[in-house]
Amino acid sequence: FRTPSIRGTRHGFVYCLWGSSRIINPCGAVMTKDKLFELIKNDNLFWSYHVTSADDISDDLLIEQVLIFSDVDVIKALFSVYAVERIRSVWERQIVPDARYRRLNVYLGKIFFNIDDIGTFMDEKNAAHSRYEKLKRFDAGYGITSS
Repeated sequence: FRTPSIRGTRHGFVYCLWGSSRIINPCGAVMTKDKLFELIKNDNLFWSYHVTSADDISDDLLIEQVLIFSDVDVIKALFSVYAVERIRSVWERQIVPDARYRRLNVYLGKIFFNIDDIGTFMDEKNAAHSRYEKLKRFDAGYGITSS
């Protein structure tokens, strides 16, 4: 029998972390998108959106905002709501190409996605998302020719 370790009472919401990395509340209910939203709604992650409930935002936006602006305990809770593949996909598409989050990307890549050679990984992703590459794809899609 394993006992949970208390991780915090952030915003009055008590939750526990079991050995299987499954976040649950004291009543035994599994973490859901709605509960995750309740956990972060007072952090003003969605200050520029008209959001009153978890249904008002897309899963991708929630994942992106939590990865960028939340602390480790909330990121762990995020992994109990969504599959690792889904979170990684959002991270690679939305956050990795943004140079403002280079240090955050190194941290997330090493700790949460187990990427050993994070420098090479980020260089490859950033090369694919460079302005030049985007313009080439745009040009190829619209048949624009240079004179």
